[in-house]
Amino acid sequence: SVGKTGGPSIVGQDDEDEDQYNPHDHKWQFAENVAAELSVHSGEMIASGQAFAAEVTSRYRRRQSPHQGWEEAFRECELFSDGSRLTRHDYSHRKKRAGEHRTEEYFEAMKGIVPKDSFWTYSPRIPVVLNHFPIALTDDPSLNISVPFGSWKSVFYPVDDFMSHHQEADIPKRLRPPQVVEATPPLFSMVVPKGVISQGHLVTCDGHVLTAGGCIWDFSFKPSAAQLTKAKHVTIGIPLCDKWCNGYYHFTHEHLPRLALVHALLVDPTLDARLVLSHAPNGFVRQFLFDVLGIAKNRVMSGGHTAADIAVYPMPQRCGNTFTHLLHMMRALVHSRLSLSPIYNLTFDTDGRTRRPHLLFAERAHLSRMPTNFYDLKTQLMDEFKDRLVFSTTDGDTNARDQIGRFYKADIVLGPHGANLANIMWMRRGMHVVELSSAADGNMCYYATAGRAGLIHHLLLHGASKDGRYTLEYSLFRQHVAAALKAVEESIAEEQIFAN
Repeated sequence: SVGKTGGPSIVGQDDEDEDQYNPHDHKWQFAENVAAELSVHSGEMIASGQAFAAEVTSRYRRRQSPHQGWEEAFRECELFSDGSRLTRHDYSHRKKRAGEHRTEEYFEAMKGIVPKDSFWTYSPRIPVVLNHFPIALTDDPSLNISVPFGSWKSVFYPVDDFMSHHQEADIPKRLRPPQVVEATPPLFSMVVPKGVISQGHLVTCDGHVLTAGGCIWDFSFKPSAAQLTKAKHVTIGIPLCDKWCNGYYHFTHEHLPRLALVHALLVDPTLDARLVLSHAPNGFVRQFLFDVLGIAKNRVMSGGHTAADIAVYPMPQRCGNTFTHLLHMMRALVHSRLSLSPIYNLTFDTDGRTRRPHLLFAERAHLSRMPTNFYDLKTQLMDEFKDRLVFSTTDGDTNARDQIGRFYKADIVLGPHGANLANIMWMRRGMHVVELSSAADGNMCYYATAGRAGLIHHLLLHGASKDGRYTLEYSLFRQHVAAALKAVEESIAEEQIFAN
């Protein structure tokens, strides 16, 4: 039945306690260990999603009915019958407001909205996660990452040095995001009868407003008979997106991964399930939905208000975040659909020789956020390492399937901070990312993605503003690539790279 399910165990996590939130629990794990275990067990989470789809199909196929009469059924809801006030639920942001929750609190609040047999979990809770110290390779005091820098005022500490002066229990309390990631509750989906989908949010029959997640916190909806008359109607509706879904990073990191939880529902040709977007999808959104995930075009609708006999609500994500277990579930789904794992031979070329590592330049048009001498640096680098590296370039102008494949096959990705680096979420675990970023006002969102995906993040900082003009010395540029290449070559030699 729908409800608590089995799932992969995370090291240091007691299965019997996975549903008991303890705010004073200071268990933690290194990011690379969590990524390694989730990559192994991601198939189990996908299987749980398929079981969830089968359960929804079994329970609600008989409830599919002609559209005639659905308005009368919805008018019986408290939402429309007595004009009851809406109760909003969202993640807390900079300042916690009424109806806002921390991540764990949101999970607990959702469990209280529907019956236990309508709340499905796919995985255990993940404890506090500790990310590695970024590889900076500079002694320039103006680029010191052990003091607050950038728009997030990030600060990083070498883990070994920190642990030599503090107790392990101090890690979750003393280190700062994004080097430390708060504990994350289990992945979940909810089945809600008679829900109204609007602006990516889900409004339940008794007036609970469930967030679309992401970074848009505005929501306006006044239930009325007139609105209900104008609403579209579906048998099974799944909400997704906010208006920032037209931004590549926000879509791929805050909204797209949610579809891993409900993908089996959307591709079942016998089931009348519709994906209801907040806004009409743009080009890359359509590519991900139709070409990558294989969702039929007639299963996707957008805009206005949609009344769903059955609303399925996949776990939302926070602004600028992808939950680690959800990222690995989506990675496994996409890699499998695009036949990227495990057939890509990571150790040998087709002729049986040990392959050369692959460096992908992830560039931006018009040298945006790139050093003004970038092409000179690139030429010099390619000349020096021509016998040890295979090079390719992308500026993000190809379709989503191609981009995923390029990043998956890369051992090293080098590029400036920007949406093109969002595709590092598809790279193989253990690979290297060299990000060119501003110490003045850059942010660490791609460092966070790298940690969740199990990648090694190099931070090549410059002193200009994020969109300012700057140059880089070849010695530092080269130093990062050489360090990444040495690590990859050693892994290839030891046959320790895994296609996950």
